[in-house]
Amino acid sequence: MSKKNKLANMTRRNFLKTSSQVSAFAFSGLPIHSLMDLVTKNLIQQARAESTGQTGGRNYVNLLLFGAPARYAFDHWQKTNVSDPDMIYNPMVSTAFKSSQGKVTDTEYRSFLHNNTLVPHFFANSVQTSAGQVALTNLLENMLVIRGYGTGVDGHPLNVIRQLSPLGGASSISGLAADYSSKYFQAIQWPDRGDTSLFNSTAGYGVNKIFTSDQRPLNSLLESFIKPTGSATSKLTDNNSSAFDLAKARLKNYIGSNSAGSKILASNYSNAEKLMKAGVNNIDGYWAEAVSRYRNLIESSMRARNISGLSDATLISTGENSGLKFESAGPRVLAAGFNAIDMTSTMSAGNLAASFALTEYVLKEKLCTSVEICELDRFYSLTYQAVGDVASSIMDFSYDIHENASKITLLKTAALFRGVAAAILELSTQLKAVATTNGSDLWSDTVFQITSDFNRSARTDGLGSDHGFNQMVTSVYSGAIKNGPYVVGNIKKTGLDANFAGTQGVSSSINGYTQNGMPNPLMAASTVAELLAVPHNPYANSAAPLIKVSSSGLILPFGKGVLKDE
Repeated sequence: MSKKNKLANMTRRNFLKTSSQVSAFAFSGLPIHSLMDLVTKNLIQQARAESTGQTGGRNYVNLLLFGAPARYAFDHWQKTNVSDPDMIYNPMVSTAFKSSQGKVTDTEYRSFLHNNTLVPHFFANSVQTSAGQVALTNLLENMLVIRGYGTGVDGHPLNVIRQLSPLGGASSISGLAADYSSKYFQAIQWPDRGDTSLFNSTAGYGVNKIFTSDQRPLNSLLESFIKPTGSATSKLTDNNSSAFDLAKARLKNYIGSNSAGSKILASNYSNAEKLMKAGVNNIDGYWAEAVSRYRNLIESSMRARNISGLSDATLISTGENSGLKFESAGPRVLAAGFNAIDMTSTMSAGNLAASFALTEYVLKEKLCTSVEICELDRFYSLTYQAVGDVASSIMDFSYDIHENASKITLLKTAALFRGVAAAILELSTQLKAVATTNGSDLWSDTVFQITSDFNRSARTDGLGSDHGFNQMVTSVYSGAIKNGPYVVGNIKKTGLDANFAGTQGVSSSINGYTQNGMPNPLMAASTVAELLAVPHNPYANSAAPLIKVSSSGLILPFGKGVLKDE
């Protein structure tokens, strides 16, 4: 049994001996009583951890893009050092459009140097936030790219699980953050990720899955705290009152004991009721504003025109141009005269806005340590007209973009990641405004990771891509990362074979590393665990972390990732 569970059991036994109220309320089955039981245990645990110096690590947020959208335009970087060999260009890895006289003529891999690292053209632009237009180079300062690993096997859910829960018997990454949590909810997940989820906590915690199908996951999470309406008001209010009384009685009981942390808890008791009700009373007012704020900035960034190299020229179909092939119940080509740039003019955020609003709330109110959000699996609300269609339509398109040619792939993915980048910048702004007890801010105490099943294997002809399970990438963002960007993990200059030729991020070995040949997902997981600053990295013995965190920036014990001339 874990120390946390022993503590919880010990606390409950003491309280059962001293309070007759427990039998009346603690096991009544009402959500409010279950939640208050958890709250009091967490307050006690937090005091105990502080008294013994066993403090936890950083908050963890995971955004899952299920279906494997191509990530070349955003975070699967290819040539990152000026000293790297020249790439063998494959049009599917393009990062910008070439144009002449306002018309797109071709694609290219365009990059620029930022803090001694070559980064894709994507970051040369800006996105909309609540503070106005913000340069994407601001995101680079807090960014780490982990590339150059793979599994050697296909499968969408399998490869998600292998990245997020890479070691049997050990905690998953989100479970690892939860292991050291002293928050009300150690871990939450919305929406339910189904077979792409394998949460594990060696401390015995579970993930609180929010199953609501609407866009109000916060209400579902905290429904016991929300002021009821109608005829049930009086009864539920009485029940809530009894639950708070029970919780406060339990805290007083622990304060009167000789248990670890009792003195610290006593000094903070005056704030206990405020903590137990933290932020609950403003849920309705907060939620509408936050979701609207995130949706507006995400969608305005996705739909923006005149973005240099991405949407500042027309891309008109001839109706016979296979270079504008896309996937809709099979391969199709845009109709003659249709401007492909218009595809993103109606692009929407899906549940991305609600996911970020939920994350912002639970982190700022100190309700949760580990958050799994979104599982976006498609490009939402794209406008298109294919050959044979009498009019344009609006439709969602899968991320599993096998039959999307290079120009369409670049257009869709650049717009998608502009929305994601805008949301991360907004979240970071909100969290930076919250000071923490260690003299830092909440953004510095948070690690945000973007995961997808895998990247893409780029076809030589530039007319599509397949599953890149040997060319995986993940990117991480945190205020603890300073003076970025950083890139770790080696990739090959060559592709897979004649059908998938060219530089496209195929995994390569790292000299002196603990894994021979192509590293597996433990490499990335161990590196993320190092950023989480938990007391024990369970993956380190199998795969050493590729970074160390210092006050001035990241230290890379195995060096910066390179493009290997193999």
